Amino acid sequence: PPGTSPQARFSHLTIYGASYYSYLFARCLSEALWERHLAADPLDATAGHNIRQLLLEPGGALEPLDLLTAALGGCRDQVLQQRHGGWCPNPQSLLKSVNKGSSRSL
Repeated sequence: PPGTSPQARFSHLTIYGASYYSYLFARCLSEALWERHLAADPLDATAGHNIRQLLLEPGGALEPLDLLTAALGGCRDQVLQQRHGGWCPNPQSLLKSVNKGSSRSL
């Protein structure tokens, strides 16, 4: 409409970045869980039961980081690192995940 400047609205730039990096973070974590529990046999009922027991059954009774630590079986530091008072993917783990994804799409 006249008198407006749609090009001056940058909300798509600020919102998209956080969504994109959240996707990479989730991808890195899900790959670590896959490798830990399902890579050997994706249809193994015991692996599925373990994931359900470790991640889903506690519901909101435990902190997500505690659930993830238990599900990763003590290898959390290979996947996550503490930074600026929070947690983020370990760069090597993230790069491994991204590289695997790019080789699959070729």
